[in-house]
Amino acid sequence: MNIQLDPKTAAKLSDFGKRRRKLILFRGICTFITLVLLAFGVVGMLDYLVFMEDWVRYILSSVAYGLLAVALYITCLKQLVHRTTIQELAMMFEIADPSMREKLLSAVELASSKNSYDSEIFRELIQRDVAEQVEKVKVESILPNNLIKKWLRAASLTLAAFALLLLIPQLKFGTLLLRAAVPV
Repeated sequence: MNIQLDPKTAAKLSDFGKRRRKLILFRGICTFITLVLLAFGVVGMLDYLVFMEDWVRYILSSVAYGLLAVALYITCLKQLVHRTTIQELAMMFEIADPSMREKLLSAVELASSKNSYDSEIFRELIQRDVAEQVEKVKVESILPNNLIKKWLRAASLTLAAFALLLLIPQLKFGTLLLRAAVPV
């Protein structure tokens, strides 16, 4: 007889994985907003303050795009593209909720293990115990929105600062941003 992972445990791990991906995606969106505005804002302000040849603006804009791509890869894309295994999710869950330490991963490993050195009764007891404990855990409490609060704050402050700069007509900040983003 082959012991499977309890459906309650599997469902909770699935919910954990979905919430984790959602938070990573929101972090990536906030990173994109913040860095695209800052990078092209810096290039635009340099263009405003210093006479700049077209080729210099092209290079600075290319560097800005490159840095943006690297930052997005590091903060978001690398984790979204990686297919997380159920064992990795169990380890992350245990880190987020110390009360489940070494229990959840053990249950996942026992369910996926094909050796017959331990008893079926032991496996069933572990599965049942872990399912009861994991059912009580709220995913929102171990992966709260506060985890991305600093990213959200950075994006909001950057948007507000740039909105103020766009309101200064003498600066022509919108034109400077456009020239930096699309240096034609």
